[in-house]
Amino acid sequence: MKRVAVLGATGSIGRQALEVVSAHPELELCAAASAHTPLDHVDAPLKQVGGDLTELLERAQPDVVLNAVVGFAGVHATLWALDRGIELALANKESLVAAGELARGRGRIIPVDSEHSALFQCLE
Repeated sequence: MKRVAVLGATGSIGRQALEVVSAHPELELCAAASAHTPLDHVDAPLKQVGGDLTELLERAQPDVVLNAVVGFAGVHATLWALDRGIELALANKESLVAAGELARGRGRIIPVDSEHSALFQCLE
């Protein structure tokens, strides 16, 4: 069982991720976050609207973090996952642009947005 945290759960990628998690019994949604939109429809033990994403991640202790947060707000969550060696499904390109050299660690980055995936495929 892999524990998944979905950051940006009310956006397009976040909603699709929630569908994927619910369709796969080997995945467990341990946390979900949104910047402003309520998460009443999300079945997760930890839910957060606004606030510090890294505090949510500390409480959730996920195996995989999907970072679909918009803009610079996703940087700290990206660094948190990479520093701890946690798989990072990344749809937040600003994390790589803003953090640059800091976006390193033991965690593996899995690109989930089309632009990221295209670059990843070219590098492979």
